[in-house]
Amino acid sequence: MSGMLEEDKAIRDLMSRYCFLVDRIPDRNAEAFAALFTEDGVWNSASLDRRVEGRQQLRDFMAGVYDSDGVYRHLIANAIISIDGNRATAHSYVHVSNLATGTPVCVMIAFYDDDLVKHNGKWLFKVRNVRDA
Repeated sequence: MSGMLEEDKAIRDLMSRYCFLVDRIPDRNAEAFAALFTEDGVWNSASLDRRVEGRQQLRDFMAGVYDSDGVYRHLIANAIISIDGNRATAHSYVHVSNLATGTPVCVMIAFYDDDLVKHNGKWLFKVRNVRDA
């Protein structure tokens, strides 16, 4: 059982690292953000009509996010993770606030639907779908 708990924790850590990197904590690191995904990883948002595929596009996408004036905080909750060997799925809520004005303003409440793979002993996003709540 401890093996499964360790895998679950590693996936939750991946999900948290994603939030911190998108929120520029501790710094703007588009390379580290892209490394959370497989080489052919996909970030997809139907509501934003945006699909980003592959690490180079993921780096470029995040560099554009970093150029914005927003001061974001991504909070994930209620994650349900299912692990099957070196593959997993995760479903969670995400609440995004913008703190740029000094007062938090909710800019998004959505779901993350993730397909994950374990590659070289490390969990990575294969696909992260952002869908409206």
